[in-house]
Amino acid sequence: MYNAWNFTGDLKWNGTPVDDGRFRYSGAANITVSTSRVNAYMCPSDGTGTSTTGAIGGTVNGATAYTVSQNYVANFGNLQTDQLASVAVGGITFFFGGAPFTDIDAANPGMSRQFVVPFSAIVDGLSNTLLVSECIVGTGKGGIYNASYDLRGFSWWGSAASFTGWQPPNSPLPDQLEATGYCVTPFPNNPPCAGPGTLARFNTARSRHAGGGVNSVLGDGSVKFFKNSISLNVWRALSTTKGNEVLSSDAF
Repeated sequence: MYNAWNFTGDLKWNGTPVDDGRFRYSGAANITVSTSRVNAYMCPSDGTGTSTTGAIGGTVNGATAYTVSQNYVANFGNLQTDQLASVAVGGITFFFGGAPFTDIDAANPGMSRQFVVPFSAIVDGLSNTLLVSECIVGTGKGGIYNASYDLRGFSWWGSAASFTGWQPPNSPLPDQLEATGYCVTPFPNNPPCAGPGTLARFNTARSRHAGGGVNSVLGDGSVKFFKNSISLNVWRALSTTKGNEVLSSDAF
């Protein structure tokens, strides 16, 4: 699927005009990939994981193409998806501590256009840095909610393919989505959400596992179950690559 994905569309955002319509996830060059489901990326505990959200503006073999969301999302750091260098919340300034992944078209400070983060750049230590965690797939689109759809977990869109450590796992507080129209709260299966707030946008690691917590992959390749009760400061420290936080071996 990676080899089949056409990255040419990103050239438009880097200054070279191209036909963006064909090269987005809903365009003819990429829609077959973006509508394919990878079963290994679906969590059996999420009963909504196999649902489709809505049409994404194209067709595959003459049939309407629907979004296919998945349960595993990349770590975008300790603050917000935009990876600003710092954010002031409640009179306190919080600083971006680096992340193992980024939007390849990021225009903000921090990790702007750093396409690859080598292990050598994860100075906090591979065993102390989150790479991937879980999300609950957003559902919606249809009936009286036809004007909206919840794309959380839609791997081909930057605002849906990531999480940050700003809130602890399965926080009762809402995710802040890119636009209010992407928050479909009438569906009881959807996690709490709201439109942009003090932090422009971020998603929280979430799952439906018994015991309350999320599975996450660390930089050393190990998989750990992090409980909802983990210290927020520890969770945020685990989400940075160069925050220089000191973590006790028994803190998580």
